[in-house]
Amino acid sequence: MLTIIALFTCLIWFWLTYMHGSFWRCSERLTDRPAPDKWPHVVVIIPARDEAETIGQVVAGHQNSDYPGELTLILADDGSTDGTADIAKANTTLDVVSVPDLAPSWTGKLWAVENALSRAEQIAPEANYVLLTDADILLAPDTLSRLVAKAEHKN
Repeated sequence: MLTIIALFTCLIWFWLTYMHGSFWRCSERLTDRPAPDKWPHVVVIIPARDEAETIGQVVAGHQNSDYPGELTLILADDGSTDGTADIAKANTTLDVVSVPDLAPSWTGKLWAVENALSRAEQIAPEANYVLLTDADILLAPDTLSRLVAKAEHKN
């Protein structure tokens, strides 16, 4: 029986490695696209829990992006105990949402995102795009511009 399981496992790995199109390779590339005639409004949502070590740099990175359109930043503080919200609030152009206790049938990060999306509907209902990111991801300054240009180009 153990031999059959081992053989089956090897066959699965063979299939994944040689027959499934090298799924593990990052072949997607964000190529340059022409700038849109009008840059749309974008909301950036950053769910965070105990991210004091990185949140200042991440928020500053979004604020220093080269995106020429209107940009709204929302941090969903999910009960941080390390001062994440205070560090984020030190910046006046960031909207901080205190995430309430977890609702039934929700998971933590998705509940934080849901609360931030609700806030986005209140403060930026005209926004065309929402970027969901994380509190420990620092994007290159041109990433948002390139993403929006591609989205606009591809409709």
